[in-house]
Order: sequence, then structure tokens, then C-alpha cells
Amino acid sequence: WSSDVCSSDLREFMGGTWCQNTYPGAAVDVQSPLYSISHEPYDWSQMFAEQKELNQYTNYVIEKYKLRDKTLTNANVNRIEWDAASQRWQIELDGKEPLDAQFVINASGPLSTPVIPNFKGRDSFQGKSFHTNNWDHDYDLRGKKVAIIGSGASAAQVIPAIAPDCEHLHVFQRTPHWVMPRHDKVFKPWQRALLRNKFMYKMLRWSIYWGLETRILGFKYSEAGLKRAAQAPAKAHIKRQIKDPVLREKVTPDYTIGCKRIILSNTLYPAFCRDNVTLHSKEQGIEEITATGIKTQDGETLDLDLIIYSTGYDRSEEHTSELQSPMASR
Repeated sequence: WSSDVCSSDLREFMGGTWCQNTYPGAAVDVQSPLYSISHEPYDWSQMFAEQKELNQYTNYVIEKYKLRDKTLTNANVNRIEWDAASQRWQIELDGKEPLDAQFVINASGPLSTPVIPNFKGRDSFQGKSFHTNNWDHDYDLRGKKVAIIGSGASAAQVIPAIAPDCEHLHVFQRTPHWVMPRHDKVFKPWQRALLRNKFMYKMLRWSIYWGLETRILGFKYSEAGLKRAAQAPAKAHIKRQIKDPVLREKVTPDYTIGCKRIILSNTLYPAFCRDNVTLHSKEQGIEEITATGIKTQDGETLDLDLIIYSTGYDRSEEHTSELQSPMASR
């Protein structure tokens, strides 16, 4: 399966996340040399690549290994069963000939079906609305009054990207996330040349990997060490980038770092500090959506042109395939 946002040609529907998610600011939050195939070096332009470059890398691998010619796309899997007699998987497809396979890898992922909560009055809104997963690039939000619902990983990338263009941007946050500085780096031409060398590429991957793995000492063995190594710098990040004590309190989580996904950003807090951005905490959340905008729980009425839903994905069992075979229960 691949999203139809990637191409009008069904044969081109390959690429997954970085083909599907094209919202402004979309980028990886794992260092690019690590977020790649170990034996396929790539001359990344920066340490944390953006969506367009990640999609280019994906298609580079697809083309190099001629995977497009070996891939069936635009096919819904209805049923998968293990046939003991043939020792093969029997795969039933929607509207296509059935398949059988020696191996089945379930890589459908839980983060592919966008969810929009059923807010009171949601369907009554007369303005424009869409989920970050289905970004409408034809809509010009310049000079518009915009609300983004959600403050997680996707929203943290969208907010700084669109805030300068909006007349006013309202951010609805249910739970604040810990935010760490994003140590990005634009690679110089000679550094990109080194990245094309497999040995140098593997050495860089190795150093990044083990640098990240050392964090297990704090997460597993020492909460005090974790707070010193990660939570203290995260608090310093807030203090350094936000001067307003009320806003600082709004963005500071009340849980230990690591209990929820950590966001890497150098631009999110400065975006919150803009005069044309308002951060609404849980206590100032959504009472209902009206024909013209949003009514908050503290009685404020917001007139809006656009509502962006950055409200995550459906991770229920309904969208997760469970494959069973004699080996699965052993």
C-alpha cells in the first residue's frame, strides 16, 4: 500500500511515510546517516533530512534495485492464512488474483490511518480543514486565521513553518512534550563526498548509534542520571528560548522525560513566542467547533479560516493485522 498523494500513476505508489506526509516542515527526527540502509550510503545535504530528500533517497533505493518492477501496489489485503499442507501463506486480495508466499512481513505500520476526533460540531465548520497527513498544498494560508489541533511531533514541525504566514495561529495543546535542541548540520561539499564512501558512512553511523545507545544507562538504570543528562537540558532549552513565565509553565511537562516521545526542535518555542501565535493549554481546550471557528472551554470564540488536525493516527487492533501459523504460538 502507498498513498495516492505521491503520484497519479498507480505504478508509482511507493515510498510510505515520506511520500505520504508532505506537510510544511516535514523532516526526520533521527540523524539521516542512521535513518538509512547501512550498505546504501547517500550524500545527505544535512544531518536531519527533510521530506523531499528522504523521498528522493527512498526512490533512489527503489530504482537501484528495480523494486518497482517487483512490487504490486494499489492492493488491499483482506485475509492472510497459513496453509499447513503447502507450508505457504495464502493471501487474499481485494479485486485481484490471490497470492501465496513463503514469507510474510507485516510492515503496514500503526501510523498510517489519520484520526480526527469527533469534536462537538466538527462537521459544521464552513471554512477549510484537513489532517496534516492529507495536507492541501493548493490552499493558500497566507493572511489567514488558522488553528492547529495537536502539539506532537508533526505539529512541532508544522507550527514554525506556517506561523510567519498566518494572520494568527492558534495552537491547541492537550499535553506538552519535552523538547530538546535539534543539533542539525548542513554538510559541506567535501563532507558530502565523504558520505559517499561506504567505510566513512559506516563509521559515522556507528558513532551516531553508540552515542544514542548510551542513553539506556539513564532510561533503565538511573532516573537521577536521566534528569541530569536530558531533563535538565530540556528545562534549560525552555528557559533560554521563552522569557514569559506563563508560557514557560504551559510548555513544561509534569512527567519525567522519556515517558512520551521527545521532540527535537530549535524553532518550536520561538514560534510560540510570536505575537501572532496563541498557545491554548488543556484548560483552554475546545468546547465545540462552530460554523465559523472554535469555542474554547473558557468561553472564548475564535473566528477561523482554517483548522488543521494534527491529531495522530488510529493504532487500534482493527487496523493491525495479526498473522497466525503453527510457528507463531511456539
